[in-house]
Amino acid sequence: MTDAQLASIQQDQIQSFAFNVKERKLLQFLSRIAASHTLSRDHFEEARKHFSDRGLVEIVAVRGFYYTVAMLASVFELESDSSWNEAHTYGESYIHPA
Repeated sequence: MTDAQLASIQQDQIQSFAFNVKERKLLQFLSRIAASHTLSRDHFEEARKHFSDRGLVEIVAVRGFYYTVAMLASVFELESDSSWNEAHTYGESYIHPA
């Protein structure tokens, strides 16, 4: 993800030119399902113009997985492992010490 894309997401500007058409459609789809946990028939058909049915299932599954992880972290007040975050910020691999 580029700095321009990250800034666009942080500013809730998903229609930014920082994203190509397919990326904008993905962000729009994710915004819609995040807001209501459902999708109108029209919005579903619009998404199908850009993604296969399998692709849409995978997108919803990944979004659901991350939602679950975020919920667990929030409910149980889990803190992130800063050494993991630092390693991945710089593109290094990280193996948790024993």
